[in-house]
Amino acid sequence: MAALVPGFVWPIVIGVEVLLIALVVLALRRHAGVGATAAGVFLGAWLVLVMLLAAAGAFAGAPDRPPWVALAVFAPILTGGLALSASRTLRARALAIPQPWLVGIQALRVIGVVFLVAHARGALPGQFALPAGWGDLAVGAAAPLVAYALATGKRFAPHLALAWNVAGLLDLVVAVGTGALSAPGPIQVFTTSPSSVALGELPLSLVPTFGVPIFVLLHVLSLMGLRARARAHVERPGAAGSPTPALAR
Repeated sequence: MAALVPGFVWPIVIGVEVLLIALVVLALRRHAGVGATAAGVFLGAWLVLVMLLAAAGAFAGAPDRPPWVALAVFAPILTGGLALSASRTLRARALAIPQPWLVGIQALRVIGVVFLVAHARGALPGQFALPAGWGDLAVGAAAPLVAYALATGKRFAPHLALAWNVAGLLDLVVAVGTGALSAPGPIQVFTTSPSSVALGELPLSLVPTFGVPIFVLLHVLSLMGLRARARAHVERPGAAGSPTPALAR
């Protein structure tokens, strides 16, 4: 099935994942002050690990086992969420990244175009590829606009960012759900050909096993930051006349 995925998809997927690491590290270096190098090493090791696992067939679908690629999506999200909840220091450093950065990085979600390409080549089912591909494209294309509204302190920016974050999370939920339900295994619902088996193989497997967890955590951090700044604004009525500068943080 992977042979149906055009060769040019490889550099696109790998390039986007490497650029994602670079942008996260740059955001931490510029705004969190510490932890950027450690984060870069960790993310780089994680990317190499999922590449090796995919190459070994660890995420390949089979009728007698669940889609392990789904576990590779949820495990990092759960781990990252628990780490943010348990460590005040980690949470503070992550939330030091300004909202425009948290949102703008997700412009890389336009990588969803590879799902549409794979579908056009007969490598992915429409039940997954169409909502996931177009959804990612829409969220990624809107990210710079939302980031600009936040950076320039538009009054509607918090509400726009909230709606965008919710839409972005829903897009990922739909993508992961339809991908799992289209994969060979005991929970397969969509049995039309092709299945989503290509999502468990390189290069496409790097999107759900690496990119998706990071995008989810970026959404979570953005929502946490928006909530914290809304609380601060309510608790400081004296700032009512100038709420916009804090939006860039």
